[in-house]
Amino acid sequence: MPVNAAASGKAIMAYQSKELIAEALSHELPTPTSLTHNNRRWIEKEFATVREQGYATCVGEIYEGSAALACPIILPGGSVFYSVAISGPTERVTDKKMALRLQALRTAAGALAKSLSLGANIKSRG
Repeated sequence: MPVNAAASGKAIMAYQSKELIAEALSHELPTPTSLTHNNRRWIEKEFATVREQGYATCVGEIYEGSAALACPIILPGGSVFYSVAISGPTERVTDKKMALRLQALRTAAGALAKSLSLGANIKSRG
């Protein structure tokens, strides 16, 4: 998914090194809809917002009329390689229950981080 548009991509890329972000943004970025941003400064601000609020959004940036929410899965040590997301019609994803959806995503991200870190702990002991 495009790192400049997809909630899942934004949730992962926001936590990467400045060098990796610069590399990812150094190429021509897709603009599937008129709401998609490909301006590097805007995207970097969007990544900062994701880090501040702990989740990413995509509202009409991939498909007009659709939206997505994504939370990073933050592993011990702060690494982020995965995210968990939901998507659907904009009016449903961003309605009055958005806070409940975000809480469910945060809970799922936390549980997944625990599960994924167990595997890393076992591997490091082996």
